[in-house]
Amino acid sequence: LLSTPEQNYIVSLLSGEDMTIDGLTFDCRNLTIDGGDAGLASCAVYLPVTQAPFRNVHIKNNKFINIPTTSQSFHAVGMSGADCFVTNNYIPKCGGDVLNFNGGNYIVTGNIILGSGDGGIAFNNGATGIIANNVIEKCDLGIGCGPEGGTQDKDLYTHKMLIDGNQITGCRYGILMGWFAFGGRSGPTNFVIANNVIQKTKISAFRYDGHNNTWEVNGIITGNAIAGTGSEMYDGKKGEDIIDIAIVNCGLMTVSGNSIVRPEGTGKKTAILVYDSDAVIISGNNIKSGNNAGNNYNYGIQFIDSMNSDCNGNTIAETELGIISEDNNRIRPRNLSINNNRIYDYLLRAVQVIESATHFTISGNTIVTRSTGQVAVDISATELSYFTVTNNNIDVPD
Repeated sequence: LLSTPEQNYIVSLLSGEDMTIDGLTFDCRNLTIDGGDAGLASCAVYLPVTQAPFRNVHIKNNKFINIPTTSQSFHAVGMSGADCFVTNNYIPKCGGDVLNFNGGNYIVTGNIILGSGDGGIAFNNGATGIIANNVIEKCDLGIGCGPEGGTQDKDLYTHKMLIDGNQITGCRYGILMGWFAFGGRSGPTNFVIANNVIQKTKISAFRYDGHNNTWEVNGIITGNAIAGTGSEMYDGKKGEDIIDIAIVNCGLMTVSGNSIVRPEGTGKKTAILVYDSDAVIISGNNIKSGNNAGNNYNYGIQFIDSMNSDCNGNTIAETELGIISEDNNRIRPRNLSINNNRIYDYLLRAVQVIESATHFTISGNTIVTRSTGQVAVDISATELSYFTVTNNNIDVPD
């Protein structure tokens, strides 16, 4: 199917259900832009919000070629309020979000997306569903999700998503979830991010920003393999200050069983950051720089202004600082347990607490030092209360 000049959409779904689009080639070279809705100005396949709900749509085994790259207003598929399966499609290049969904429920699997000026796959405005086993390369965002459904949407447990088994390579962000600067909105809730391979992202493999302490998130990030964050992107520049997993302004989040290795950024490098958040569990992760000397993580796990959280059972190697908690004058850190972690081959300090802290426990950790200049546990906080350091196993050089 070849777009004609002045055509905004090749296929526009206006009525009906139980529709299948299978095995076609969409040549989008002549697509032009109109006002669109929900940011969807020009698409090969389009379902406007005015036609929602639109059920049981299948878009499979298609090719979308020659999509213009001159603007982020060009998309392969743009749908609002649909019940849709998008499977095994091939999209080599796109100016905007390749697959853009607003509201509705979507199963997005087995697609190959090889370049976009915005998101490879975007779930926005309350869109729910599954994003699994896709290959996404060289996009601005590999997968972007958020915000919640609307300014009056207070049901935090309806926005359900599973993002599983995707291969994301060479993007600026691997998976980015948040409120995206929409006033009165929050980031997505009730999701699982599991078993993805995220490599060579420029800034972050995963970032969540819920905005304004909207802490009822209920998210799980588990079993992901992350490597090479900060790598040179297709713009020819490496990332500067990089964070593999950033948890910002949220709560009820679990980060467990992830492998995080080989940072490549030119500035400060952090494997896991928890900032201004509540009830976050960081457990069983394996963090290792794995690079030549001089490019280690500055921080393995960093807590800033966070509370009611656990950092347990992680293995951290080849960092400057293993685990650090600090007060940035927003929320006094409290109720943090740093227990049963293994920290070795660090350069400066294994565990550090600075500024202020209350109701902290540092217990059962195994810390292996390599030189007399290293510090196992450094409590530099000027304000401390209800603080316990006990039963840690510290192996020091002879």
